[in-house]
Amino acid sequence: MRVKAHVVDRKDRGVKYGNGLATGTMLNATVGLSAPLKFTSYAVAGEHGSTIVLNNKDEATGALITITLPSRPQSAVATNLTGNGLMNATAPGTAINGASIQAGTTWAPPAGADIPIGQDGTVTVAVPPASAVFLVVR
Repeated sequence: MRVKAHVVDRKDRGVKYGNGLATGTMLNATVGLSAPLKFTSYAVAGEHGSTIVLNNKDEATGALITITLPSRPQSAVATNLTGNGLMNATAPGTAINGASIQAGTTWAPPAGADIPIGQDGTVTVAVPPASAVFLVVR
């Protein structure tokens, strides 16, 4: 499934999202879906770039997201949170950037992946079923 998301500047209020994931000004983030999908997106402009959260709550269908940014960024780095379902974050298969999360242990996930930026400033990211991507653009 292909999805188009548009992020535009909006300076009307500040926000703290995801328990410190991103602090800054909330941006408009609209997603146009070509088919029904349980999907949400958020965008926050911070001091050192913007964080875009792509949350695919559909447990059966992945999405290929193309994001149109208000200006062409220098870099885009994606952190992937994947799992086997929405209701059990400690189930086997839950991982950040491919590193499995095990209850009661400590670990360091690998760094996020650099995402190519199109000449037109678009960024395309795959979001598997029951997963989320945190994209930081600078």
